[in-house]
Amino acid sequence: MAMFLTDAFFKHHTIIGGCMSKKLKKRLIWIPSILIPILLLIFFLSPSISIETVGNGVFEKEQNTSNFQKSNKMYFVTVSEKNLEDYSTEKISLVDDKNQEITIQKKDWASASKTVLWFYGKPHSNYKLTYHIQKKNDTDQTVLRKTFSTADKPSNLEDVNQIVEKKVKDESNKKIKDSILNKTKEMSKSINVYYTPTQTELESIQQAYTETFITDLSGYKVHMDTATSDGYSFTVTSKWSEPDINDLNRRIDERENQLKQEVGHDYTQLYKRIIDELPNLIRQTPKTTTIKENKSIFKVGRIDPKAIEKNYHFSELNLLDDDFGDPISNILL
Repeated sequence: MAMFLTDAFFKHHTIIGGCMSKKLKKRLIWIPSILIPILLLIFFLSPSISIETVGNGVFEKEQNTSNFQKSNKMYFVTVSEKNLEDYSTEKISLVDDKNQEITIQKKDWASASKTVLWFYGKPHSNYKLTYHIQKKNDTDQTVLRKTFSTADKPSNLEDVNQIVEKKVKDESNKKIKDSILNKTKEMSKSINVYYTPTQTELESIQQAYTETFITDLSGYKVHMDTATSDGYSFTVTSKWSEPDINDLNRRIDERENQLKQEVGHDYTQLYKRIIDELPNLIRQTPKTTTIKENKSIFKVGRIDPKAIEKNYHFSELNLLDDDFGDPISNILL
């Protein structure tokens, strides 16, 4: 009997245990379905920071006035800030891999949720960024930390500047020459009934005018103002001096009167000689006291310098006033 009761007892509890096991399993299934959304909600609503971009660059115009050595050592880190609306940032600190504190040179707000920090750094180095934040109207403080690394080799900003400067100069020179050459052709139409200048003669006149009055033709001043994750910003400066066209026309008239004594009424020969001598007459023309200076600001994407050299074009830049070639139109032949 005792043996029977014992067997029945264990059999009964095994059945009960089985029932309890099923209930427990159901409960265990419900627990993750409740906890996971709660944890996700906590995660998405909690304050956090993340690193978006790291690079070296320029944050102000005066930074690289003399050379780019200083700029090549200046780094920026773009920090994305999440759910910090109800917090005040008490302190932002940055340390290197030796736990030495790095001075933050400047803090920019790229947007409401992005901050750009500038600091002097080194290539191929690790850094730790720490945000000390405190909930508004509360004493609770929180510390947010993120690590990041700089690239093995910094971008050579001087190379970028030289490539852009050369492309701007080459393309704008061509634009200026083409414009002056077209105005020269228009000017020479007044004598086409007697003599039509050759292309070589027209180009000689254009060259003389350009060399004499476009003062910075051999090298525009191109200055890299900023270099950030968004790209490069430049200012290009160019100048030109107006010629004293009245003086030039007076000397052309004097030369024509002299040549008439030599060739008589052979106007073809007369104007051929004038066209041939006009480049030297232009070079002898004094400049007026008016020196016009133009500035253009433009941007280039943050891409490889070779890609800038290959893909970017600057011929649309307005480097000079539209009237820089107008004095040619006032030359009287």
